[in-house]
Amino acid sequence: MKLVQRFFLTAVFAALSVSVFAAGVVGTWHGKVLIDSSKLPPAKTPEQQRNMAMALNMVKQVQITMNFKADKTYTASAKGGMIRKQDQSDSGTWSQSGNIVTITPKKKMATQKQKSENLVMSADGRTMTVTIPSGGFGGKVVFTK
Repeated sequence: MKLVQRFFLTAVFAALSVSVFAAGVVGTWHGKVLIDSSKLPPAKTPEQQRNMAMALNMVKQVQITMNFKADKTYTASAKGGMIRKQDQSDSGTWSQSGNIVTITPKKKMATQKQKSENLVMSADGRTMTVTIPSGGFGGKVVFTK
């Protein structure tokens, strides 16, 4: 009997954990681009150093907003920094398995190798992080609610 109770309690806890994670995704998240500058190649000239500093400063100014909806769709927009002419926007669907939230845009951008991206939700549900795949420079976007 104790084994059945233990199994039941474990199953209930697991079901509640999944629903709490899913409920935690829904809402508006604000992203900040982080680049590990120690992984960038060294500048060879003072001009290259100035250009790198200017580019990093522009990246820091990018504002990304993602809105995850209960119907498993999302919208995203980015503005500021290097995005000068108009806001960049995206939309698609999302799914979740454990602490991994997968977004699949309606349209694949030319620079993407794969169509979907995985965001990792922190254990406390307060942040989601996605690694920037290009260049191997330790870049990531950290989203907070």
